[in-house]
Amino acid sequence: MDARSQFLLSLLLGFTLWSGPGIPCALAVDPQAPTLGLIPDQSTSQGVPLEISLEVRDADTPSSGLALSAAADNTALLPAGSLRISGGLVSPRLEIRPAITQRGVSEITVVARDSDGLSAVRQFRLTVTARNVPPETTGIPDQSIRENESTSELKFFVADEESSFESLKLSGQSSNPVLVPSSAFVFAGAGFQRSVVIRPAPGQSGEAELAVLVTDPDGGTTPIRFKLRVIPIHQKPTVSEVLDVTLESTTGAVVAIPFTVGDPDSPLEKLKVSAQSSDPSFLPNGALRLDGEGAHRVLRIEPRAGRAGSSRIELTVRDDRDATVSTSFEFRVLLDAENAVPADFNGDGFPDIVLEDRDGFLACAFLQDRFLVGSAFFDPSHIGDRAWRLINTADFNQDRKPDLLFQHRDGDLAAWTMDGVRMKGVLNFSPARHNEPGWFLITMADIYGDGTRDFFFQHADGRLSAWLMNGTTLSASASLNPGAVQDARWRLVGSSYLNSDGHPDLLFQHQDGTLGYWKLSGLRLIEPGLLQPSHPGSGWRVVVVQDFDQDGTRDLMFQHDDGSLGIWYLKGTTLREAHFVDPSNPGIHWRVAGPR
Repeated sequence: MDARSQFLLSLLLGFTLWSGPGIPCALAVDPQAPTLGLIPDQSTSQGVPLEISLEVRDADTPSSGLALSAAADNTALLPAGSLRISGGLVSPRLEIRPAITQRGVSEITVVARDSDGLSAVRQFRLTVTARNVPPETTGIPDQSIRENESTSELKFFVADEESSFESLKLSGQSSNPVLVPSSAFVFAGAGFQRSVVIRPAPGQSGEAELAVLVTDPDGGTTPIRFKLRVIPIHQKPTVSEVLDVTLESTTGAVVAIPFTVGDPDSPLEKLKVSAQSSDPSFLPNGALRLDGEGAHRVLRIEPRAGRAGSSRIELTVRDDRDATVSTSFEFRVLLDAENAVPADFNGDGFPDIVLEDRDGFLACAFLQDRFLVGSAFFDPSHIGDRAWRLINTADFNQDRKPDLLFQHRDGDLAAWTMDGVRMKGVLNFSPARHNEPGWFLITMADIYGDGTRDFFFQHADGRLSAWLMNGTTLSASASLNPGAVQDARWRLVGSSYLNSDGHPDLLFQHQDGTLGYWKLSGLRLIEPGLLQPSHPGSGWRVVVVQDFDQDGTRDLMFQHDDGSLGIWYLKGTTLREAHFVDPSNPGIHWRVAGPR
């Protein structure tokens, strides 16, 4: 081994070697200082401790020979005992516990020293920020109030360690926002003295858990929790509105008027309903009968046959604590000549329909509501001259039996007086026809309430006119205002009473099937409109306007191009329900001619 190799080996092994013959040489290695890993600056909130891991190494000193220490230059922030080394020298950690009441900055020095007196030093900065302390408050006791009342002024105090009184915000929370919405919290006061008034939603009762929230600018929030009980007050029962009822005539048939009742805090079976007539001479209280149970009730009115008049009927609902509610409506019977006797050819109290086939044969279908219960040919059963057409029915000779009305293609009018389905005689009208061609009688109604049936005509060009009659004699003729429909494709199909003013109104059908009306005051148009719905469907034409179900409102019978029959039951101008006549088809060759 040469001298260079011996020297390198001595450095590696620390042995004493001979550098040459007779020349001994002793070599030693210098001790190394420990190393300490970089410590970044730290921050924490006031009173919140933190812990830092330390990285310490020493190449020639075992861990048992190392010593760690830490010191701070701000002893107010980090007094004695605030800095502590833990975890041993294998995984050392520096625990820092700032003074609870202090905040600020301190330089911290960490020293690692070995047994040779060598050391490593690291410094870092600790910043302690102020901790947000939530506001302090006093409490609010649980509250109990009655429905539709507010609480008294509920006072409480507020404070905050870091914030001014004025910077504290108030808000409210409710577990039952239906009873107590956010808008129900009404705050007042200033400084540390505050108050709140709770105004629950009107008509509501029940319980809610409430919280008044006090929030500082840093987001710290303290809730003041309390319960609110709202005691319900006894509430009145309820009753639905009943619309005025106008009957064109009465034969003593019962009129059923449905209505509903309710009560927020009483059982429905405890509700008692009574009815009172304002004019017992026309409609005695004994003619008013109440049926039904629960929420659904029915007033059945049985007016005297042959009596006209009006009475205000008051319905009163009383609950089990004698709380009451009332509603009233007008009940009228317009007993004029046109309506005194419906088209009842078999005397069963239900209106019937008259038919003519394409060969001129005449028949009557006996109905009860929409159900066919029989039929018969008239006697005579044939019209004779096919230039005459059956167009309507009415009582023209005042014998309280319906007669048949015909119109010739040249415009002449004539009637068969009837006894049931048997002809008794012939009536002529004076004059027999309109003063110019092209006018056809469509419907009849008592225009001015004088007890006489008047005639409504429509010309092919859309014009409208009326004959004011005295029996079968023309008293005066008049035009309607306006005197024509805007579009001649609108054809008059019948008359009805669509409101309670006692004046007849007119019904129209467009060639495309659309249904409309004119509400009249005498002969003056006051309101046009469309029925709801306005179209019965393709191929359906109005052939009868009559009160089939005896509810006091005229209904519409339609005939389809294939002969089928259906009925729209109306409430005013609105479809209430629709049904086919049962059976629904008299045959494609039979045309329903009235009444309308």
